[in-house]
Amino acid sequence: MGETSRERGEPGFRKRQKVGRRAGEAGFRSASKVPRHRRSRDDVECDLATGLQEGEIKQAIAEGGHVRNVLVVSKCVGGHTEHLAYIRPSWRRDFLPLRTWQDKGDRTYRDLDRLLLLIRADFNYRGVVPVYIVGDPELARYGKLAHEGKPQNGPCPPDCSLGC
Repeated sequence: MGETSRERGEPGFRKRQKVGRRAGEAGFRSASKVPRHRRSRDDVECDLATGLQEGEIKQAIAEGGHVRNVLVVSKCVGGHTEHLAYIRPSWRRDFLPLRTWQDKGDRTYRDLDRLLLLIRADFNYRGVVPVYIVGDPELARYGKLAHEGKPQNGPCPPDCSLGC
């Protein structure tokens, strides 16, 4: 029998490469795709988003990446305290905010326990998670984070119901 055009490797058909993920375990991946945590900095910088999404983080962790560092910035919005996590993963250079699906906005939590559960259980992060109030001078050590979301009248108190 004659070979099909796929077997001959004619144009129009992408060859797939067999790649072992762990010892003894094999999977298929397109030859042109490289996991985010294994890309060079030049490759990563060309597709920078404004933040990280939960699914992206979980996928990269499953491919061998890890979360290097996390910090939480708290601010008062409409009489409620909201917490935003900034994550520094192994496949990116700096801290990036956790974003909603399709990168529409920052993913904030009113319940700090739920955010910490996500960071600890889903992202397997076991390090220290500092919590800062927006505008805190200590945020200066994190570079550009010190200038994001700075309040007009100073930091909000921990109990936001006091009317910030």
